[in-house]
Amino acid sequence: MYTKCPECRAVFRVTTEQLHMAEGLVRCGICDSVFNGSDHIEKDHNPNATTPEPWHPENNQDFNDDPWPSDDTNTEAGDAEALEFEQQSDDDALTDAERIPTVIRDDFGGNILTKTNSPIQIAVFTLGAIGLALFFLGQINYWQNIEILPRVWVNGFCNTVGCGENNQRDLNAIKILNRNIYTHPNVKEALMITTSFVNQGRLAQAYPLLEITLLDTHGKIVAVRRFSPKDYLVNKSLADTLMPTDQPVGARLEVLDPGNKVIAYEFEFH
Repeated sequence: MYTKCPECRAVFRVTTEQLHMAEGLVRCGICDSVFNGSDHIEKDHNPNATTPEPWHPENNQDFNDDPWPSDDTNTEAGDAEALEFEQQSDDDALTDAERIPTVIRDDFGGNILTKTNSPIQIAVFTLGAIGLALFFLGQINYWQNIEILPRVWVNGFCNTVGCGENNQRDLNAIKILNRNIYTHPNVKEALMITTSFVNQGRLAQAYPLLEITLLDTHGKIVAVRRFSPKDYLVNKSLADTLMPTDQPVGARLEVLDPGNKVIAYEFEFH
């Protein structure tokens, strides 16, 4: 149903519950005046009709050109009493202003409706939140070395895609298990060098360069040479992969014999 404000003539939609809240009193959402909505019900109102002009106080002023009554008239007392009575009645009706509902015109109410998000917006927001969470989780794993996945899965993945060799190199985790140097059994004036080492780190890493230093009786360096993984690995096909953890790796080298002055040798990884 609809009710019309007697002051600004604006028409509003009103419900039965609103009329029962304060004995029919409602507050106009345009001019803020209070009136009895039940007494101004609009039965033939068309919501699509043109909205009346906004109310202005100067438009509703009734001017009376009659002269003011003289001081000796007897009507002042009666009029004063009536005015006082009407004012008191209005004040009593407005004592509890919070109980008087405010009615809002349909075209105003449409502007304050809450906007709902579409399913596409919700899906995009959800995927973005998940991606952001995974990003921060990866950062925590990188900086604090939190091992989330089992080591076997990580090693297998790194052996396949590489995992960034420079970031995975840990020379301190490579330990030599045994080493030996002796005269080559098949080649004259040559030496055979064999060794085995293991990666004791947490993750697979690239095979290092192997440096061998030969020393004389005074501890002076006679010869130094570095070998790439393709040079020293027994299984040459492993040179382009990552060195797994906790698996011994065999190395073998053939070098020229520098003579009897060499009595010691050193191994170092780079």
